[in-house]
Amino acid sequence: MCSLFKVELEALLGLIYMRGLLGANLIDVSQLWSIHFSPVFAATMSQNRFSFLMSHLRLDHKPTRDITRDKFAAARQILTLFNINCARAMQCGAWLAFDETLYPNRGNGYGFRMYIGSKPWKYGILYRSLNDAEVAYTYQVHACAGKPAGEPTEHYVQGAAMTIITCLDAYVAEGNSVKGCNVTIDRAYSNIHVVQRLGEKYQMTAVGTICSNRKGLPPHFKNPVGRKVGDYQVLWDVDSNINIHSEIVKKKSGQAHNVLVISTMYPILGLTKDNKKPAIVNLYNVTMGGTDIVDLLMTHKTVRWKSNRWNMSAFAFMLDTAVVNANTIAGLHDGMTKPDTRDFRYELVAQLVLPHIRRRLVSRGIQTHIRTKAQLYMGKYFTK
Repeated sequence: MCSLFKVELEALLGLIYMRGLLGANLIDVSQLWSIHFSPVFAATMSQNRFSFLMSHLRLDHKPTRDITRDKFAAARQILTLFNINCARAMQCGAWLAFDETLYPNRGNGYGFRMYIGSKPWKYGILYRSLNDAEVAYTYQVHACAGKPAGEPTEHYVQGAAMTIITCLDAYVAEGNSVKGCNVTIDRAYSNIHVVQRLGEKYQMTAVGTICSNRKGLPPHFKNPVGRKVGDYQVLWDVDSNINIHSEIVKKKSGQAHNVLVISTMYPILGLTKDNKKPAIVNLYNVTMGGTDIVDLLMTHKTVRWKSNRWNMSAFAFMLDTAVVNANTIAGLHDGMTKPDTRDFRYELVAQLVLPHIRRRLVSRGIQTHIRTKAQLYMGKYFTK
């Protein structure tokens, strides 16, 4: 059995981030150790060592894996630890967003690969996440792995809408407070029961679009027949503070479409001066983009690599999410609302690989050309 020290594991993660930073995560590994790429690869470890570690990397102990109760068992433990660390690292802001992410993976051999034609990547693993609506930060992630063959564990959530409650439960369990916050929800997850429970259990407000076939909606609100384009109506239940907004808009095809928005905030009425849309619709559009912003930053310089193992795709998803979270925390610490992503990632790579490079240079058997590349890369980091 080959031993792996913590400093070498951190160096491996640094090379994975560096490969994504250079946009070389999909090319042959041998090219990374050529003269055309950064000397950090050869300075940190050999090509054979990198390939060996990548091919033998596992996220769990296989003999204890029980896929009959949890299809995501091969990556469940590390995802749980990832969620715990994300929740402990940052207290949420006043505006949250809940949406889904389809992380690309076209591999076979697992039964929860999803196809969504509207996504840029058609196939992949579906994740539902609780994000901040003002800064790029992910608080909780839930992997949609489907119902297992045996008795499901507590990680299986029946119904998409209940995933919000599951993520909030896990976040609050780490000592965080969500009282007084607002969560913006997509129509796939919003219904009257969920928004009521958010208010009763967490003292939170909610804003979200809602499908017209949800239970509890008045019949005349569901059907746009007989209503003119631009017609705007509001229903407000004073006791529960639930208000439903309905606006008739015109599609590109020329047909009338009923836009429904449900909210538990004090009713925001009227139209905005700029685009003549209901104010509640503008609020939804502004606060719903939290997950999309994180997805955009994850896609830019992603660490995703080719692998037939779906758990490696899950690991790449967590690495991409982690670097976005870390960049946001560092930016907020320095007082920047829009931190420099590229400089942060270069600094992150240096902090991960330099301890192992220094440890490697102490060895007497290090070759001269490797020592030269190590000193060439260290450059400005040499005195750190």
